[in-house]
Amino acid sequence: MKIFKIALYGDSIACARQGVVESFQRYIALVDVFVRTKDLNYIEIRDNAIGGATLPELYNLYLKDNTYFSLPGDLLIIQSGIVDCAPRPISDSLRSKISKLPKLIRNLAISYLHRNRRRLILKGKGYVRTNKIVFKNTLEKFLQHAASNYKTVIVVNICPTTPHFDKHSPGLSDSIALYNNIIDNTVEKLNVNNVFVLDIYNRVFREKGKITEYIVEADGHHIHPITHKIISEEIIEKCKELL
Repeated sequence: MKIFKIALYGDSIACARQGVVESFQRYIALVDVFVRTKDLNYIEIRDNAIGGATLPELYNLYLKDNTYFSLPGDLLIIQSGIVDCAPRPISDSLRSKISKLPKLIRNLAISYLHRNRRRLILKGKGYVRTNKIVFKNTLEKFLQHAASNYKTVIVVNICPTTPHFDKHSPGLSDSIALYNNIIDNTVEKLNVNNVFVLDIYNRVFREKGKITEYIVEADGHHIHPITHKIISEEIIEKCKELL
């Protein structure tokens, strides 16, 4: 029996988004369409695209899933980083406390944070959800396990942000570059022939047109259907080698 096993572990970049990306336009959906043209008896897809997920959360989900889904698999896609690296005006612990406040006070606090995000980040400690050491160590463990259990592993790096949003969230561009460098160095250090970085960061800069044609201007990190298509085309090239 010919079975092809694909797993995706990603944050909201890999998700559909109302008014921006339909489910059928997602890169995993486009890859699925391609794979279904092949002579296969069954296609198993673990589609774990979760809004707000950090890399440690995705890695823990991956380990949990492996108690239910049999390995080895064919293709593993990891897309994470923006949730981990984005500078935030307050810590998660303070955010949790705010979420428990009465509704009126909570809404006022959230509105204040939104209006003053830039000023608070510049004056604050530059909180991130996952510090660079934890991100690096988690990615190392993730890839070490995945490289032994999947024929091909693709790590989609972090998309660039827009100039407008980098101004609103100062330090974001620098943080994206830092975490992408961690991704590159971790894959290089692993030194295996079945783990690849899909460099959507530099690919977007090489494409024609404004960055906002590829990255959603309103939030500075989600992607348009054309960017999903670019990602899918690169993944499909790797699928052709497997099929």
